[in-house]
Amino acid sequence: MAKQQRDLAKEAHWRGVLPQFTASGLSVREFCLRKALSEANFYAWCRILAERDQQHDERADTAGSPAPAFVPVRLAATQPRAHESAEPIPSGIPSLELELTRGRLLRLPLTTSPAWLAELLLTLEARGVE
Repeated sequence: MAKQQRDLAKEAHWRGVLPQFTASGLSVREFCLRKALSEANFYAWCRILAERDQQHDERADTAGSPAPAFVPVRLAATQPRAHESAEPIPSGIPSLELELTRGRLLRLPLTTSPAWLAELLLTLEARGVE
């Protein structure tokens, strides 16, 4: 089977759409209706971009860059806290929640690039942000 050629214009389009969705606070269905997008395409591009980012990160790791060090992760089901003021990630979008010291939370969509997240955590650590 021949490898399908990437359409860079489509990829760029969807890389622009996904942050708009995250900032919108809308459900996937409502966002897609307002933007005249197909929900199926939305979910497909979330998956495609996550896979491409992961492949990119894996290639970077094998190119000799040091692997970031992480602390152990504990998965826990949590309920939203009443005092939270940040816009929640809409239901239906898988998310990652990191609890920092002093009870601060960092909530990101699972489509967040692992390389970007590693860079963010290293920067926070270097600045002594707990």
